[in-house]
Order: sequence, then C-alpha cells, then structure tokens
Amino acid sequence: ASPTAMAEIPVFLLALLVVRSVPAILYCRLIGRRRALVAGLMQATNLTFVIVATQLGRATGQLSGSAAASLLAAGLLSAAIFPALALKFLPAHEPAVVADLGPVNTQARLPSV
Repeated sequence: ASPTAMAEIPVFLLALLVVRSVPAILYCRLIGRRRALVAGLMQATNLTFVIVATQLGRATGQLSGSAAASLLAAGLLSAAIFPALALKFLPAHEPAVVADLGPVNTQARLPSV
C-alpha cells in the first residue's frame, strides 16, 4: 500500500546482489568470469537470512513494518530470479567441476559401536 515500500524493493534487491556477490569477484582468476558471475548470483540468493534479519529488526524496533515487507519481498525475488539468471549464464554443454578428493578406500570399515 505504500509507494515508498514499493520503491525500496528494487533497492534492497540490488543491495542483496552487490553485498552477497562481492566475494565471487575473488574467484574470477581461479574459475573465470562467467563462473564467478554464476557463483555471485547463487550467493546472492538468501531468503533465510532475510527472514531472520527482518524478524530481529521488528522485534528490536529497528525496522518498520513496511521496510520489513520490502526486504522480505526482495528476498523472495532474489530466491526466484537469481538462480534462474545463473542458469542462463552457465553453458549447458560445460561439465560440472568435481573436486578430486584423492583415492577412495573401499576397504575402510566403520567403527563398531
């Protein structure tokens, strides 16, 4: 109902993208720009954190109801949009990278209890 709250949604969405995807920039040299972009988009998807932050903000009186609603809407949009965008940037023909964890010991036994 509030025009201010509606205007805050894209601002919060952009803030989530910028703040949460910054660490992916550090991976550019290691995994390439395209994969770093995908990693940044996936890292920016964070609905659980937004829910907890809004609950704490409301409980302490630091966050108004309209700001909390805007932040939750931005979190929902990040969970819906960012993974879909990440898939668009990740080539379908490129195989997934699996870390080499070394040889697997198939003879290992679990300790008996």
